[in-house]
This record gives sequence, C-alpha cells and structure tokens, in this order.
Amino acid sequence: MFTMFTRYQGSAIISSLFLLLIVAILLSLGVWQLSRMQEKQAFLLDLEEKKDQPAKALIDVIDRNEARENVLVNVSGTLLREHVWIVDNRPMEREIGYQVLVVVNTPAGNVLLDYGWVASSGDRNIWPEVTLPQTLNRVRGVIIEPTANPFVNVEMFESKPSDSGQVYRIQGIDIAQQSKQSGIRLSPFVVKILGRDEQFIRHWEPVVMPPEKHLGYAIQWFGLAAAALIIGAIAIGKTRSKHV
Repeated sequence: MFTMFTRYQGSAIISSLFLLLIVAILLSLGVWQLSRMQEKQAFLLDLEEKKDQPAKALIDVIDRNEARENVLVNVSGTLLREHVWIVDNRPMEREIGYQVLVVVNTPAGNVLLDYGWVASSGDRNIWPEVTLPQTLNRVRGVIIEPTANPFVNVEMFESKPSDSGQVYRIQGIDIAQQSKQSGIRLSPFVVKILGRDEQFIRHWEPVVMPPEKHLGYAIQWFGLAAAALIIGAIAIGKTRSKHV
C-alpha cells in the first residue's frame, strides 16, 4: 500500500510539473504576442507622425548613413527600361497579379523601384504590358529593405524580349539576383513608389500583421493556458481521489 502511494506521489509530481511547464509556455507565447503588439503600435504611431513630414532626398538618406527602412524619399532619375521584372503571384484585393520592378539611375546610384501592381490576365502565356516613363522627377516613395523568403526560389525565372529590352518573370525580390540578371550594380534596398497612377495600383502595408491580430493571438494563448490549467487540475484531482 505504501509503495503504491509513493508511486502515485511521484506520478502526481511529474504530472503537475509537466502541466506547469505547458502553462508557462502558453503564457510566455501570450506575453510575446502582447510585446509584438506594443512594438507595432509604437512603430505605426511613429510612421503616422512622419507621414505628413516632407520626404527626404534619396541621396541625403544614403550619404548620412542613417536608418533607411520605411523612410519617405523623393526620387529623381532616369529609368533603365531595358530591364523590367514582374514578380509573380502577388495578391491585391482578392485578385492575383504582378509587382513591377525597374531600375532608376539616380545621383545616389542605381536603385530598384517597385513601380506598382498590375493585374494578371489569368493566362500564363500572356505577360502584362506596361508603359514606363523615361525619367522621374521628385517622385515620392518609401524605402523597403526586402528580406529573403526561404520558401521562394529566387533563382527560378523566365524571360522574354520587350520593345525596350528584356522582361523577367520572377518569384520574389532578391537584389543580388536582379543585379546579376541585369549586369547593373544595385543599391541594397528597394524604393516603393507611392501615389495614384492610372496603370498601376500602389498599396503600402508597413506591417504584414496589424497590432489587433497580435492581441487576438495573445488572448488565444492565454485562453489555452487557462484551459490547460483547469483541465490538468481536474485530471490530477480525479487521479488523486482514486488513490485516497
């Protein structure tokens, strides 16, 4: 009898520790989501304050070697239209299309521009036809520093000739690959053009997941922690009553 009770005690302690570990993990995930929510709230508030400020000259941002991500800039220069990239499978308001990229030669160097989004015809054999200007004069944009997507093969592309040069259909933005394809040395960032255009749709989302979603996930994690604690406590209590 004593041996059985001792075994039960050991099992109960292990079960309790395991339950506490699970609850601690779930709570920590909830706290992390709250932390991400606060970070994004602060980030979006900072962007909102900067939105009405005058855009900076691109060369000034580069020369000062300051933080570039999400900085509003004015871009002037000549478009190198002999190389155009269309990024495949880009959704926009429940429609699939292409993100159009082109190089602009500026006093700050050659910069890859995200010129905007165009719809797909639905036929893979029909590539979108876009008309690009020769020059840009103080066009407002925002600097984006693209991050690598491990699920996208950036080396996979198709190409076809165009009236002005070559068009590449790619799966994702990779500045090193775009530089290799074009033979042009590119700055390590992209400028996303803002403002309305008859041909292109331009939509800038500074964060993929808004703060509200992080709050929702935090509530879910806390709810799971509470549920695990209650269910675990009931199960341990029932086991204990059987051995009393």
